[in-house]
Amino acid sequence: MIVDVDAMISLIRDFVVTSNDKAMVVGGIAGTEIERFAIEGITEVHDFNKVLIVQCCQDYMGIMKNPIPNVKFVGDLLLPRILDHPFKHINPFKPRIENPDVKFGMELNFDMINKYNAIVILNAHLMNERMATDLMENGPGPQIYVVDPIEDRYWSRMTFHCEDIPVITDTLLKVSPMIAMARDLVGADTRAINNKIKCNLNQVSKMSRRTVGKIDDKQYVTGDYDLLNDIMKKQEESPFRKNQKVIVRGIIDVMVDDSNNRQTLVHGSMLVVHNAGSKPLMRMRLWNSKIIYATNICYSHNYNRYLGGRTDVIVDPANIMNTFDFIRHRYQHSVFINTENHKCDKVEMYSLLKNSNNVTIVENCK
Repeated sequence: MIVDVDAMISLIRDFVVTSNDKAMVVGGIAGTEIERFAIEGITEVHDFNKVLIVQCCQDYMGIMKNPIPNVKFVGDLLLPRILDHPFKHINPFKPRIENPDVKFGMELNFDMINKYNAIVILNAHLMNERMATDLMENGPGPQIYVVDPIEDRYWSRMTFHCEDIPVITDTLLKVSPMIAMARDLVGADTRAINNKIKCNLNQVSKMSRRTVGKIDDKQYVTGDYDLLNDIMKKQEESPFRKNQKVIVRGIIDVMVDDSNNRQTLVHGSMLVVHNAGSKPLMRMRLWNSKIIYATNICYSHNYNRYLGGRTDVIVDPANIMNTFDFIRHRYQHSVFINTENHKCDKVEMYSLLKNSNNVTIVENCK
């Protein structure tokens, strides 16, 4: 349901002030100010310091120069808990392979969450469905969930049904040419374009298969799972290398930096290998952040037969990825690989333009 900006502001204000509902879901496409409207609407009633603002895109947390205590990454809401503890005694003097597994899961830290009077969740379409449901049922209210209704098609299983929510498409902002093209794809007009922002969209007829997924300054993307799995398999057979990107597949993990500051990792977090040979732990950098953390990583396909390091972060190669993982992050230059099996569709192109400063479309890969 598309509404104008004034109507959206009124809907948010009415929800916060008069509604008996606990949660509201609102949407905005690329270039809109829906996040600002949600935060301003809820802080008309509740003090800003008593509003928990949750960001589901970890890249925004990495680029914050001055962290704000009540602005948290969604992974920071979680606590690990034991799902299955073996009755057999664990002997610390035996190798890990001879000890029984202790299975861990995750749960929301309501002791921390309930200290706040209200919640705003940004990029909520990237949020785990079970977590969103648990937060709606047991967290404080009011709660406003901000989603992108176009990218929500990747998460059709979500609690949010974007065809039923108010969505704004209009904006008074001066946006980049890439955002303007993304908006045009979904039929939204743009009032002003900032041509000083350097960005580029180009198309090439072919690219060598050896080039796809290599370690460089580009993010390779494809919807062809045969091509994706073939390249990932080759990377999994090689040792970790400097500047290689990996994507986290664990439920929840933690890294620490040299000052013992903790960084939460969740499924979909992206890391860059800074030094694969450092001891006792590898040096890793969070994608779109300059802070170096210490942790060890292990490919997911090796994890079940891995004899040591049960605390290693489970990862998959991320120099090339599918579109489901792609929308979780922001990139300087993205390269989409078309094949005979899969061509870039409108929603994928929207995500490429929205999340990248530069985009290259490859028509054929051999």
